[in-house]
Amino acid sequence: MSRQVCDELSNGLLANAQTFLGKNVVWLGLDSQKGVVEKSTRRFDFSKLTTQVVQGGSIYQPTAVGSGHINGSLKVTYLPWAPDAGYYVILEPNRGPDIMFTAMLSGCAVGYVRANDGAVRVSHHNIQGTDETDEPAQINSLGFAAGTFHRSEYRSASVKVKSGWYVKKEGYGFVFGVRTGGVWHMYAQAIESKTKQNLQTAASISAVSILDVHEI
Repeated sequence: MSRQVCDELSNGLLANAQTFLGKNVVWLGLDSQKGVVEKSTRRFDFSKLTTQVVQGGSIYQPTAVGSGHINGSLKVTYLPWAPDAGYYVILEPNRGPDIMFTAMLSGCAVGYVRANDGAVRVSHHNIQGTDETDEPAQINSLGFAAGTFHRSEYRSASVKVKSGWYVKKEGYGFVFGVRTGGVWHMYAQAIESKTKQNLQTAASISAVSILDVHEI
């Protein structure tokens, strides 16, 4: 079943990434990287969550297989994150996997620059501030990039009580690279996770909405 889900995810991104990401969420909420990244190529397995996307698609979540997700069915280039750190990967025009994932963005920034030979360098920066990431510093650190995706384009958080319900909303981001015909295209996706909990019965309702998808 995992192989079937991985094929579905891969085929959807490679056929039309913007359409696929307009309905589906690839929820890569992985832990921060520790130390030097030895290999950027990872093999993931995926399953589908029962929670549906408001736009009618699915939420794909990686399943831990082996150490560091190395034995799964879907081979991708993975770009991690770490507090007060910057990581990058080089996407070649004719070598390596056709798909790149970043870890989920909850305050980080991502940018890329394209070389004359078609290779793309993608950078994932996290610069800590007083109580959240320092967006001006991250904008400055990615000043070299041709395309960027910054915290203010996806991040939001709110909590309120309304009509007996506790309502929590949070905005997150993801960046994907997809290679078609030897050319890399970079896509940014902003989503909102909404949880409602009844203050009397403790019953809860969860929903995920896709707020924006665009090529950067």
